[in-house]
Amino acid sequence: MSHLLTLPPELHILISSHLPVPDLSRLSRVNTYLKTLLTPTLTSKILTTRSPTYGRRLLYSAAGRNNVQLIQNLLSRGILSFVGSGALLNDAILTESDETVLGLIEAGVDVTTRYPNGEAPLLLAAERGRIRIVRELLGRVGDSEVNVNARGKRSAVMMAALGGWVEVVKLLVQDRRTKVRARDDFGRDVFWYARLGGCIDVLQRLLGTGGGCFCMKGVGNERIREGVEMGVEVKESPRPHAKDRWRKKDPSAVKFTSGM
Repeated sequence: MSHLLTLPPELHILISSHLPVPDLSRLSRVNTYLKTLLTPTLTSKILTTRSPTYGRRLLYSAAGRNNVQLIQNLLSRGILSFVGSGALLNDAILTESDETVLGLIEAGVDVTTRYPNGEAPLLLAAERGRIRIVRELLGRVGDSEVNVNARGKRSAVMMAALGGWVEVVKLLVQDRRTKVRARDDFGRDVFWYARLGGCIDVLQRLLGTGGGCFCMKGVGNERIREGVEMGVEVKESPRPHAKDRWRKKDPSAVKFTSGM
């Protein structure tokens, strides 16, 4: 490798033109000089070979370095036709740092993409307590996007409450577009999710608990509900599916605990 680094730039570019994408990608990571020199060749090869793995890596790397120009160049050249399966930002929220996700948003990546179950970027970020991303998305999405439901009519504010992400809950509740009185397919409102997530006290301070708020008492098969006097149909309210309750959360987020 030391001998390779002593070669002139012309030979580096010539050699790189004959390397497969994995080898070229490794070579470009040796130092800043080679990254700058070989990125155009690597970009062209990734777009030509249509490699989802290396296309994703290139996008994430550019976003992490806040290289908006490169991201926009990749988007204009059709990289999303083979990377992200129509939900690049969703994937990034699950696996990448705040800086990478915010870089993608800044570069113009679609913020309204969906997973097959209806989960949108805002809901995924709220569910994982990623407050910087939630704040950025709220400043960019339209009114209808704030209340987009995933399967079962689960909303962003419900999932933030379920996770116990107090600061995210506050951010969403304070946004006037958020429909805090909405209910899921089982008739459960945000108060039900907040009880399960351990942040019911915070939610009650924000919204109040006067008559008529559809506030589930307890979990499981218990069916006592405040607001029954309003004629609301009481439905069975089983616990959420385990994968909905125990999804991986961003460790950097601030989480409410009852001992605080």
